[in-house]
Amino acid sequence: PEGMGLIIRTAGAQRTKAEIKRDFEYLLRVWSKVREDTLNAVAPSLVFEEASLVKKSIRDLFSRDVEAVHVQGEAAYREAKDFMKMLTPSYAPKVKQYKEPTPLFAKHGLERQLSDLTKAEVRL
Repeated sequence: PEGMGLIIRTAGAQRTKAEIKRDFEYLLRVWSKVREDTLNAVAPSLVFEEASLVKKSIRDLFSRDVEAVHVQGEAAYREAKDFMKMLTPSYAPKVKQYKEPTPLFAKHGLERQLSDLTKAEVRL
């Protein structure tokens, strides 16, 4: 749009034009909401808050070749599904609620890896 600029980071080099367009449209909606909230706010007031881990993960890691996004927990699943509907509605069916008894991170060995990250010494 007139009077706006856009910076595409190195991480965007492998993205398709459609993915970049999708991200731009999302950012434009976020900017419009921030601007509207700012104009209607009485200081001091929160007008923007960084996205949750669920939203950041979808925004930064999802691409059209991802077969499914498995999310554990009802609240996180709803957040992921709603965000995907807003971001790319045609991909919303790829968001699935994980309901198995073994926790999702434990099933894929992520709990141990996350625990290792907090140790004083990390094996490379």
